[in-house]
Amino acid sequence: EGHNHQRKMDGVASAMAALDLPANTANRVRDYFDYVWLRHRDHAGYNFIRSLPYTLGSRISCEVHKERIMACPLFKNAHIKFVAAVATVLLPEVYLPSEFIIVAGYISRAMYFVRRGRVEMLKRDEDRELQLTICDDFFDVLGLFTSRQRSLSVRSLTHSDIYKLPSSQFEHVIREYPGIAMGVADDAVNSFPERNAAIIRSR
Repeated sequence: EGHNHQRKMDGVASAMAALDLPANTANRVRDYFDYVWLRHRDHAGYNFIRSLPYTLGSRISCEVHKERIMACPLFKNAHIKFVAAVATVLLPEVYLPSEFIIVAGYISRAMYFVRRGRVEMLKRDEDRELQLTICDDFFDVLGLFTSRQRSLSVRSLTHSDIYKLPSSQFEHVIREYPGIAMGVADDAVNSFPERNAAIIRSR
């Protein structure tokens, strides 16, 4: 395994040399690949689950992610079948310290769960004052329900292991379980501030 990683890193180094990347950028690229290898063995766990039959892979995904998913008010009372379906479509992402996950002004079409690490959320309130919140669980739930430009920026403070739930995959789960999805929507409306709840209601 170590030999395969070194061969991969040799290829990365050759590619960066061909691109003539600045040293600081090249160092961040090496940091990224080293972290993914040391922490995840190049996402071996995720790839293993994807190699399994759907039913078994879904069960394992649910065991891995259910507590994290159900900690979000959107899913706190969801049936375990719905939670398993959500867990199955989560996509692993790795972010380096100081790297932006969401940038204000861009459209976000996903919500995110933090498996490991911490992120900071930056948003201006109605008085244009910058509000900063540290997060280590989940963020940008509204990304599942709207394609509006976000007023929120999210930046990784550490090496962060993130699981992304794309809105397109979430909509697929909703179509698979429409009855359960109605209960999820009701919980969301009751759990979030009125302005956010109105966006969810409109969907």
